Amino acid sequence: MPGLGALVLRRLGARMGRGAIASFVADPYMIEMGDGSMAGGGSIVSGHVFDRGKLRVGKVKIGKNVVIGGNSVVFPDVEIGDNSVVGALSLVTSGTRIPPNQVWAGIPARPIMTIDGKPLRGRSDKENEDCSLS
Repeated sequence: MPGLGALVLRRLGARMGRGAIASFVADPYMIEMGDGSMAGGGSIVSGHVFDRGKLRVGKVKIGKNVVIGGNSVVFPDVEIGDNSVVGALSLVTSGTRIPPNQVWAGIPARPIMTIDGKPLRGRSDKENEDCSLS
């Protein structure tokens, strides 16, 4: 039934790529998901959020072949590059720009490694060791 969900989101204004799947999208007219992208069960992708008593509104652009882990939240004014991963239970805050081919996780989400498991510059040896895939 994933195709039906994408069809409904498209009718509500979301720009859903071929094979894109999302569990919950608020403000579909502000959301763009590329081909093959998936927002896992319990995740929320939203074009609005109340932050310190102020309403923040912005588009969310999710590239191609992106995986957003289950129960994660993506706030407005976010861009996630092609082939990137957002770990489960993560919070991607407003204004975040995730480059292509990276893995991000946490609250707030931060860079962990490249998609092929290589450490990212600027992280300590201990942080990189803790995120090892081996």
